[in-house]
Amino acid sequence: MWDFEKRIRRLEAQIPKPLVILCQTPGGTVREMTADKFLSSNADFIKVVRGSSLRDLDKVLESFGGVI
Repeated sequence: MWDFEKRIRRLEAQIPKPLVILCQTPGGTVREMTADKFLSSNADFIKVVRGSSLRDLDKVLESFGGVI
């Protein structure tokens, strides 16, 4: 049974965690939001607080448009 639990923990560690973004809302409040909530709001990006989901990161980067 110990082997099974060890494998489950190892697999869970590999699952991407949702991106959490620190941003400023139009009202001036600084708060943490998920990537999807950030994209649906009109908030200003400050930084990524935690998470490892590359799909979320890709969505956020696409929302910035061209950088140059």
